[in-house]
Amino acid sequence: QGIVEDLYAVIGVPVLDLENKRFDQSDVRFLTNLVDGPASMFEISELAEMMRVFGTSLARIADASVSVFAQGIEQRMVAQGATEVELARMQVEAQVQAEKLPDIIRLVLRHHMVASIRRSRAAMTAADGLGARVCVGFVDVVGFTPMSESLDSQALAELVSTFENRSTDVVTRHGGQVLKHLGDEVMFLAVDPIVACTVALALVADFEAQGVKPHGGLTLGTTVTRRGDYYGPTVNLASRLVNHAVPGEVLVNHELVESLENESGLVFVPAGRRMIRGVTEPVRVWTLTIADGD
Repeated sequence: QGIVEDLYAVIGVPVLDLENKRFDQSDVRFLTNLVDGPASMFEISELAEMMRVFGTSLARIADASVSVFAQGIEQRMVAQGATEVELARMQVEAQVQAEKLPDIIRLVLRHHMVASIRRSRAAMTAADGLGARVCVGFVDVVGFTPMSESLDSQALAELVSTFENRSTDVVTRHGGQVLKHLGDEVMFLAVDPIVACTVALALVADFEAQGVKPHGGLTLGTTVTRRGDYYGPTVNLASRLVNHAVPGEVLVNHELVESLENESGLVFVPAGRRMIRGVTEPVRVWTLTIADGD
C-alpha cells in the first residue's frame, strides 16, 4: 500500500483518504503495465524522475482541457441561455470525448520521442549524458507589463494566448523546439545554429507584423539537460541578452558567431561588449540580421 501511495504522489495524484474510493481497474492495469514495462528497464530513481515529468505534464494537459471547456464552450452556452441540465449534459459529453485523449497523446508522444532522440544524439557532448551543445533562445515583447496593466482579464488572456499560439507555430514551422512560455516570453531550442537564427528572426518578424515590439537573445554553448529542461551559463546568458537588445533586435554570443562565420545568408554586426548580470567580464555580443537581398 505504501509503495502505491508513493507512486501516485510522484505523478501528482496524492492519496489523502484511504476510505474514499477513487481508483478502478484501469489503475490496476496502469500499475501492472508499469511493473512489466518501464520498471523492468530503469532504476527506481530513474523511473520516479520520468513519472514526475509525466505527472506534471499531464496535469497541465488536464488544466488546459478544463480551461478551454470552461472559457470556451461553457461560456458560449451560458451566453446563449443554456439551462443547468444542458450544461450538465455537455460536461458529460466532454468527459466522453476525453476518453479519446490517450490515443491522441500516444501518437503525439511517439513523434516527439523520435524527434527527442535525434536532438539528443546530435547535441550530446558529455560522457555522463547530462551535457548538450545546443542553441538556446529567448524572445519577448517590449513593454508587456505596462501594456498588460491597461487590459481587462479577457483582453489579457487573449493577448497571452495569441503570443503563445503564434510563437509555438513559428518555432515549430522553422525546425525549433519550444521549451516553455514565461508570460510574454518564449524560450526555444535548436541543435543547428542556422535553424536557431532562422527561428529567432522569424519570431521577431512575425510579432513586428502584429504591431508589437519584440526583442531577443540567442546563445550557443554547452548546457545541462534534466527533466526535459536546460540549465547553465549558456541559458542564463541568452535570457539576459534579451534585456540588452533594443526593439526588433536579436543579440547573440561569440560562440554562435564563430560557428556560422562562413554562412552567407546571415550577418552578425558587432554590438560591443556588455556587462551581464552574473558574468564577471564584459561579454562580446553581435546583432543578428539577414544579408541584403535575402
